[in-house]
Amino acid sequence: MDKSLDLLGHDEIDHQHRSLLDGIARLAVMPQDSPRFLNEWVRFIDEIRSHFEWEEAEMASLEYPDTARHRRDHRRQVAALLEHLRSFREAEGVVSREVFQAMSDWTARHVRSFDREFMAFLREREVWDLRQELVLWESDFLLEQAS
Repeated sequence: MDKSLDLLGHDEIDHQHRSLLDGIARLAVMPQDSPRFLNEWVRFIDEIRSHFEWEEAEMASLEYPDTARHRRDHRRQVAALLEHLRSFREAEGVVSREVFQAMSDWTARHVRSFDREFMAFLREREVWDLRQELVLWESDFLLEQAS
């Protein structure tokens, strides 16, 4: 399973994404008949929910215009994870390696598309904020010079 992921240049989000991929990798190699497997699966779902909540709060604070679409993709992933967990609990079966590969693939796709778009917005927003700050600074400077 490929644990590599394109970095987005945002320390916190990159750290969280790497942690998610590490969690998937741990689940993929863990013996599924171990009680730890179920605990790790639940812990992973909690971690991904926490990551999504953090990311969505960042989007809301910045008034990101594509938050609703981004959030829908998050909800689809959580629903899929919960469905796999339910199936595992009910059937006391085995989660196939394909499920873990799909989890890893979804994460990579989401980061390369949705999160990359959000980072582009964030960078553009930071540039705009800096421009506004320079305009205000220049205005204050000119007023000072005029008085």
